[in-house]
Amino acid sequence: VSVLTVKQLNQRIGHFIERTHLDDVFDITSAEAMEYKDCLLEEGRSHKSNKDYLAAVSQFFKWCKLMRYTSANPFDEVKLSKPSNQAGHDLARQRWQPKQLKHVLQSQDFIDKQADFKWITLLM
Repeated sequence: VSVLTVKQLNQRIGHFIERTHLDDVFDITSAEAMEYKDCLLEEGRSHKSNKDYLAAVSQFFKWCKLMRYTSANPFDEVKLSKPSNQAGHDLARQRWQPKQLKHVLQSQDFIDKQADFKWITLLM
């Protein structure tokens, strides 16, 4: 598991914990899982990002169930339907313009990143 994967899982599961004020995984119901899905939809992320957030939280609850911290995964049946403007296929993301790429690659945030992050970004 890469450092980036761990960071993303922490970010996504942390987002869920902050939004639901999680005290005990045993107390989370499927109704609260649905509320969290609605919360994601209201925050304006892409469909793919929302799907990734839900997948991370579902994976977390699957682990909790295996460890017997909870008796069920409240996210088992929570699905994210495709937006109506995606007629059965994913829309291609718009390409970055050279000016946008230059802005990212010259930013201090990018410069301060570790080599693996830089290479992944450059390859994309």
